[in-house]
Amino acid sequence: MGATELRQRLQLDARKKTAVIFPHILWDGTFFWGTDLFRNYEEWLIETVRAACRNDQVNWIINLHPANVVKNQRDGVHGAPSEAVAIQTQIGRLPPHVHVIPADSEINTFSLFRVMDYCLTVRGTIGIEAASFGIPVLTAGTGRYDRKGFTIDSDSPEEYLQRLANLQRIPPLSPEQRELAERFAYGAFVLRPLPLTTFTQEFQRDAKATWRIRINAVTKEDWLNAPDLKAFAAWTAESSAPDFLVSAAFGSETLAQGEMRLAELPSGV
Repeated sequence: MGATELRQRLQLDARKKTAVIFPHILWDGTFFWGTDLFRNYEEWLIETVRAACRNDQVNWIINLHPANVVKNQRDGVHGAPSEAVAIQTQIGRLPPHVHVIPADSEINTFSLFRVMDYCLTVRGTIGIEAASFGIPVLTAGTGRYDRKGFTIDSDSPEEYLQRLANLQRIPPLSPEQRELAERFAYGAFVLRPLPLTTFTQEFQRDAKATWRIRINAVTKEDWLNAPDLKAFAAWTAESSAPDFLVSAAFGSETLAQGEMRLAELPSGV
C-alpha cells in the first residue's frame, strides 16, 4: 500500500508528522530483556496512548501486534486482543488524531515505513528496523539495542512522557545515527543467526502458522560431524567472544548466503 493510499485509508493529516505505537503482546515476557520504565507492557501502552491523545500536533497510529491472530488461533481464544481491550476499558473513545490498526488488518506493517516519522516501543525488534531507515525510535526500557547511539532512551517515565508531549520537535536521525542502526541490524540479522543443517524448521502458511521440523541427521556420524552443532559447541566451550558470529564459524560463503536472504526481504520503503 502506497503512502498516499495509506494516509487516505487512515485519515492522516498530511500536514502533521506521524508516530506509530507498536504494542507488545501484553502478557509477553516483559521482564526477560531488561528493565522497564513502567510496571508492565499494559501500563506503558495506556500511558503512551494517553500522551498521544493529549498531543494533537501529531498523527498517531496504534498498530496492534499481528501475532495476536495466530496466537488466538492456536490457543482457541476468541474476542478482541488484550491490547484493544485495555485501551477500550481504560481510555475509551479515541480522538480523531489517534488511529488503531487491528491485528487482523490487511495493512502490512512494512507499508507503515512509508508514513512513519517516529517509532514507539519498549524494546521490540521494530526499533532496529525503523532506526535503520532513519526514523527516530523512542524506547521505554532497556533491552538489546538501546543506548547504542541510535535510539532515544529515557531514564524515567516522566522524561519519556515529556518527550511524547513534544514529539513533533524531534528531528530525523542523522546519517551517523542511521549508520549505527544499520551496523547493528547487520550484526543482529546477518551475523548472529545460526544456520541450521542438522535439522530444519519452518512455519507453514496456515491460520496457526504450524511449526514443522525435519531431522536431516540420520546416523550417529551425521550428528557427530554436523557443522552447525560443531560450530556452536566450539563457541560455547572454547571461544571468549561474547556473540556467536556466522562469519567466524562458517566463513564468507555462509555469510554471503545470509546477506542474500536479507536482501530478499521487502524493503518497506
